[in-house]
Amino acid sequence: MTRLVAAVVVAAPLLCGLPSTSSVPRSEPREQSGRESRPPAVICGQWKVDRVERTPNIQAQAELLLLGALIEYLPDRSRLPRIVISDGRPSLSMREYGSTGYVTARSSRSEFFREYRVEGSVLGITENTISTIMVVDAQGVLIPEFGSTIIVKNSREIFGTWEGVFYLMTRQRPCV
Repeated sequence: MTRLVAAVVVAAPLLCGLPSTSSVPRSEPREQSGRESRPPAVICGQWKVDRVERTPNIQAQAELLLLGALIEYLPDRSRLPRIVISDGRPSLSMREYGSTGYVTARSSRSEFFREYRVEGSVLGITENTISTIMVVDAQGVLIPEFGSTIIVKNSREIFGTWEGVFYLMTRQRPCV
């Protein structure tokens, strides 16, 4: 019985069609770049989590906790928030990663919908091709923190995802 419960908990995000930020996307996008050591110019710099983008039927327990967090994607490091549960209560700490890489993927609108179960237009993305950037460790594995999967809206706004919730982040300052 314990094994069955564990299998259901692990498979739940996949059954619900929600992207998990702790795993590489289930379906391969059509176009994917190799691992780059520097962040792409479109995300290089400091970003602030400004708001939760409401999408149908999705809520997160820690959604308010991430608001106001500052995230950095810099040439020599990435600084991402870590949600820690202690005594049943979530808290936020920052974690710095020194040797990160970046993988950019481009998906059609239909591929994006299949992966995230939300239309790009709901997020204000009107382009036919949607760019997603993943922050990976030295071995090429997606870092299991908020901000490691980025959906590009434009040069001033990006989305981070966590537990199926989309968080709008605005650029505070670019790389120099």
